[in-house]
Amino acid sequence: MTQSHGRRRAKIVGGDMYMLSVLIVLNAAISVDATRHCTLYKNTNYGGDTRSIEEGSVGSGSENKFTGSFQNEASSYEVDSGVYLRAFDSNSCSGTYIDLIGKGNLDSSWANKIGCFRCYTAPSPPPPPSPPSPPPPSPPPPSPPPPSPPPPGQKAAVIVTATDPVILVSSYSYDFGVVVASPACSNPNACFQSQVEVDTNQGKGLRCDVKVSKQDASCSSYGSYLPCRSWPNFFPKSLPMTNVNGQIEPGEYEVKYDCYYVYSNGDRVPGYPVTETTLHTFELQAGCQDLMPIGQNGAYDELAKYLLLTSDDFNNVDCTDEAEVYKVKEAVFRRHDINPVDGALSYNELIAAALKQSSDTYIIEKWNNKAGGELLLKPSHVMRVRVNPLSCGTGSLVFKSAVYPTNSPGRETTATECRDNATEMTASWTYSTPSAVRAGDYVCVYVDGVLYNKLEVKSTDPGLVGYGAIASGKYAATQITDIRPVTGMFQDSQQSLVANFLFDDDGSSGQASLITSVSSVANGQAGSAPTLTPFDQSRTLSTCTGGDGAMCLSAVSSPVSGKSYAYTYNGNSFPDDVAISAWVRGNCAGKAGTDERMMSIAYFEGSSGGVNYALNFFLSKSGSAMDLIAKYTEMGVNIYQAKVSGGVSCNEWRYVAFSYSYLDGLNVFTTSTSSNTAAAAKIALKKMFNLTLLGAVDVEFDDVRVYTGRVTHSTFMDAYECGHKPLCANRAHATPSSRRVVCASAIINNAASEYYCTAAMYYDGSAIDVSATLDMSGVSFTYRDTSWEENSFEVLRQAVTTDTLAVNFDTVVMIDGDLKGCANKFSAITYIDRDAGAKPNLEWYYKVRTKKPSGVDFVSTSHYFKSPWIGQLVGGVTAGNSVVAVPYVRVCADFTWPNGTFISTLANDFSRENLALDMRVTHTSNITKTASQSTYVVTDGDSSGSTGSAGSAELIKGEYLRVELAHWSSIEQIQACVVGQVVEQSSMKAYVQDYDSEASGNYGHECELNPSLTKSASYTCFFYDCKGTHRDSFQGQFVTVVAESSFVTITEIAAYGAKTACTFTAVTDAEGKYEMNLIDSSGLVPVKVNLLVGAYKEDIFPKTREVLIDSSDDASSASQPQKVLLVIGNSAASAASANLGIPFRLPIRAAAALGAASTCVLYRNTGSSGASRSANANEQEKISGGMAGKRRLYVV
Repeated sequence: MTQSHGRRRAKIVGGDMYMLSVLIVLNAAISVDATRHCTLYKNTNYGGDTRSIEEGSVGSGSENKFTGSFQNEASSYEVDSGVYLRAFDSNSCSGTYIDLIGKGNLDSSWANKIGCFRCYTAPSPPPPPSPPSPPPPSPPPPSPPPPSPPPPGQKAAVIVTATDPVILVSSYSYDFGVVVASPACSNPNACFQSQVEVDTNQGKGLRCDVKVSKQDASCSSYGSYLPCRSWPNFFPKSLPMTNVNGQIEPGEYEVKYDCYYVYSNGDRVPGYPVTETTLHTFELQAGCQDLMPIGQNGAYDELAKYLLLTSDDFNNVDCTDEAEVYKVKEAVFRRHDINPVDGALSYNELIAAALKQSSDTYIIEKWNNKAGGELLLKPSHVMRVRVNPLSCGTGSLVFKSAVYPTNSPGRETTATECRDNATEMTASWTYSTPSAVRAGDYVCVYVDGVLYNKLEVKSTDPGLVGYGAIASGKYAATQITDIRPVTGMFQDSQQSLVANFLFDDDGSSGQASLITSVSSVANGQAGSAPTLTPFDQSRTLSTCTGGDGAMCLSAVSSPVSGKSYAYTYNGNSFPDDVAISAWVRGNCAGKAGTDERMMSIAYFEGSSGGVNYALNFFLSKSGSAMDLIAKYTEMGVNIYQAKVSGGVSCNEWRYVAFSYSYLDGLNVFTTSTSSNTAAAAKIALKKMFNLTLLGAVDVEFDDVRVYTGRVTHSTFMDAYECGHKPLCANRAHATPSSRRVVCASAIINNAASEYYCTAAMYYDGSAIDVSATLDMSGVSFTYRDTSWEENSFEVLRQAVTTDTLAVNFDTVVMIDGDLKGCANKFSAITYIDRDAGAKPNLEWYYKVRTKKPSGVDFVSTSHYFKSPWIGQLVGGVTAGNSVVAVPYVRVCADFTWPNGTFISTLANDFSRENLALDMRVTHTSNITKTASQSTYVVTDGDSSGSTGSAGSAELIKGEYLRVELAHWSSIEQIQACVVGQVVEQSSMKAYVQDYDSEASGNYGHECELNPSLTKSASYTCFFYDCKGTHRDSFQGQFVTVVAESSFVTITEIAAYGAKTACTFTAVTDAEGKYEMNLIDSSGLVPVKVNLLVGAYKEDIFPKTREVLIDSSDDASSASQPQKVLLVIGNSAASAASANLGIPFRLPIRAAAALGAASTCVLYRNTGSSGASRSANANEQEKISGGMAGKRRLYVV
């Protein structure tokens, strides 16, 4: 089987990467002199009247305008090989067009709409391109402008950069990472990153006119589609790449912009001449991206899907139960929001979540790089994303099956199914409308976010595994199988890629003095990326022979006798297992002679106890081919050898590999069927510390990979079948684990579907989801068993050390018995490792060995565990010196240094913030209502509810929304926003409570509405002050907003205040007792440490209006006084309020006793003189003007 060596990589020139592409049209059995035609038929299936024209030269071909009964009535087409038909929607052969080849019926968007067409000759292959020149240097940033006047009409510098300026795009939208910076913006470093910032900074006068155009297009105007598109203010962030028909028009495109400031009337501010600057040029192609996008316009949809679909809880939820799906989604998110608990998952938390859920971290690392190192997943990303589980799939492509064993009662995976699906992760799908699929369409399939394969639709049966007929004359891929084994840590028995040398980034053509691995450092691998340095003589880097790949390490044309052309491997030593693979091209020149070291691909050597050891993996010329040999010697004597005779043809690229593991022995591999094994080989690998690579002088090298661990035949098969296509490098660098996410996007008629994803699992019988937890008893374990015929388990432990060769594990726990099926989770609460948590900051690796009756064991990958500081505080709270217990008292504790300062930095953070942002919200303590109203939206930070009905939650009278804060906090103010412009007073009340009172009706302390702060626009926000006579804030952890009217639509709840210095906290029970677990994993807390403990309780009483006399109450004698004495005091402390005017009123019942004309009078001067103010019975009078603050005498 011949394997293409052509890889995606481009030659590097001047530090910039260029991607070269060539359109090649192959025509078989076409006579040079034959006349070729393009034909349109009036009816479908090539029936009815026809219009046919001969081929013409591109740009001036024959035209055929439709008139009469045939005008705009074409329904099918037939195009000869070697030409293509361009059909226009107008009679002038201009405007919108579509290019057609082959034969078929026109789809609904073009049937009966063609007014003119041309017949063009397909282009011939161009000559091989010469290396591109470096692009011209970018223009310098503009000089700083003079000081800016007040907005609008600013005059400030505007700097535009593209942080992700890829030159080849094959997706239907792409985010080039354009950043507009200007000191006048609300965020000077990013003016247009969100719709809010666009609106805000446009209000400041900033404008960016952006045009995206195809270089050969004549654009007289710019609209919403390519090839002549307007992209105002570089928003949305992801640039759509389609034309008006939703199709991609391949070609070279350029992005030009003109940024400036305007006055309030729209006039351009002087000093900003109309100039267009080219920001970026790129080539647009139809194809698959190497990596799935993280999401569109900041939504992070694919990251959210990845988190959910690697969670076993989510994969087993009933997808038809809206409430359960909502609950599980939020539970998955909150489970990993722990370091710190802040309502967002940081990059480190996402990595920890992936490891805990036995999934790959590689794509998260790539997405974090894409996000500028600031990857942050919010609850709204997770809750809003639409995921299609197997039983609820919808869309143009629907997954129908995937390997994912289950232990759900009544539908457990059987032992036979467990055995049949082991070591092969398979997923299959169907097409919702097979009739719409046509030859040339394709499906981009991704595993864990990395492109796994691009699978094209064929018109004939390709005979490939995973393909099938979906309609007459249409064969499409409907299944993939991923055989890549699980990746382990460096010291694990599972494989790890520790180095990958591609040569592309090691300099242009010239001597290779330093070659650096481009793969990520494996987990547990010490130091930086491995490198290669010349052992003696350096070799030359040049473009790969035949144009395949990019840069290769060349063969040595004139080797000097006695010199070595190998490279020293600078990296960690290998424990017990190793494997090396490469793409090679042997010229069979025989210049190595009989020196096997000058034939070597990899050469290990070392000595111990006076014995010399060597392991050589090399190519030896044998006639018109080369033998592939791995040979182990001691003192020069051949001990073991594995060999494939004639396995490498001369002057052709071939994939070769060798592996050694303690269990499998010595193996060599060169094609899908050619391999040889010395299974009995036991090699002293630890005694061979020196490794040199690439010493064969008659061989050209490319894509050299170095592995540790047990590398199986399936890894070599996967690499060989992938070849050097663009996706292969990323596939090699990925670190697949047990849980995998398979996603597919179908490109049908040049229209791309969304990414449809499903969960899948690769398992081989070893335990997964291994976890260790420390409590007061010791370290306990949980794991999931994937074996279907085990009889016992062992938990293995090893101390973490910098010695990568210290691989001995001790058995610390033995567990007898087996678990049913291959998906059961075991919680070993009675099997405890008591020594591992004896003191804080001890570091361990744990593994689980699954033992089978046959004697063949499976060992899990390593689980890292660091023992935290752990303790327990138990006590009670009493009133003063008494023994009376005080219930529901908040108790706080925290660690301090000897000088009294808090150890935790969080305990010293008392800054004011929105404590409710991205926190959990429940609707009337009811999960069904919570899910149906999507209550997470009221803490997403968007007060406008701009997402429509999905941006707000509805309440009727008596219902409430309760926000659970991350910490016990000091709350100063609550904000509650509602839909629309509301002029009346708030129809809600807001409360702060110390604990979750559930549905008891006890909402806690009521905060007082502050009408002066109400803001009303397209939405209205009310503010509630949480303070009392002597308190500036209320303490609590739960904020509740209660509806007081019949219907309220809430868009946002915010709680402003600060966290308290209360890292560890509890509330006393009804008997005044509390119990508090103290766990700290920071590594900062010493074994002996000071602990501050305090109790807190506050009594908040709401404001009340006490009625002293109610003259309308005939039933109460207290409300029928015979005489009334009105006393008005005026003190310095109340002078300010007196100046505002104090109303006074005479009760009507008193007026009946004193006379109908009874009044209350205030005089300015003593002696009943000067200005006065009086009020009749049951009336009031405010004092202002000259009387304000100047009362002297009263008469009643």
